[in-house]
Amino acid sequence: MINRYYYKSTLNSFLNDSPDNIFGVIARKDEGDSVAEQKYAWSEEIETMQRVLLPWMNENGEILFEYSIPRLGKRIDVVVLLRGIVFAIEFKAGQDSYLRADMEQVLDYALDLKNFHAESHYRTIVPILVATESVESSQELRRSKYDDDIYNPLFSNSDNLCSS
Repeated sequence: MINRYYYKSTLNSFLNDSPDNIFGVIARKDEGDSVAEQKYAWSEEIETMQRVLLPWMNENGEILFEYSIPRLGKRIDVVVLLRGIVFAIEFKAGQDSYLRADMEQVLDYALDLKNFHAESHYRTIVPILVATESVESSQELRRSKYDDDIYNPLFSNSDNLCSS
């Protein structure tokens, strides 16, 4: 069976693993020639997620990196499953603003999880766009107007992701 992700772990194991080991697992699963920009992004995502998830170390949750969305032919950077909620997180490493196309991308990921992924169909889904260098963020959690258990995307930088 083919995995739909490059890396999957419980929160506790992820937080106790070394960033270099996690990076190695992700890089080995990548079938393309990862450019330096992608490698930088993975390193930043790993470091950010280990810092952000530390308070939930003993929670029964999971984290996945590079989760495949076959219908779109794309991958969600990070998916966190915590307390029955699916967090779909798209990182834009080095970016200082939230572009409309990126907002639509993370929302499309959430919609695809809700509508085409059986395990997510009855779960609450929170899409989060992380522009790592942005000074702005949103912290208001609001359900979408469609009453579908998908929230409007949150916007964060790498420093305030935990508070988003």
